[in-house]
Amino acid sequence: MKKSETAANTTSKPVRGKYANLLRQGSNVAVLDPDIASHFHDSAAVNKALRAFLAIEQQVESASVLMFPSSASARRAPSKARTAFDPLTGTTAKRRAAAK
Repeated sequence: MKKSETAANTTSKPVRGKYANLLRQGSNVAVLDPDIASHFHDSAAVNKALRAFLAIEQQVESASVLMFPSSASARRAPSKARTAFDPLTGTTAKRRAAAK
């Protein structure tokens, strides 16, 4: 057998998009600019920072609701249950306000 025949039989041709379906199913890829990416070591650090940002955003939104209530919410009695955002899990959980 000639060398070229053996090489042709053992090597396979690359398949374009071979893992594209797996990527779409299991992850959401975002490309960071180099100046931003230099501040994060891995995807866990990016996720932690984004969860913290979402927690801050939720606190700002709830503060603005309290500062500028709409006419409908101003007539309602204040709720004793508050929603807290957990930045580590990325979920919200209702909690009771502490009794005075």
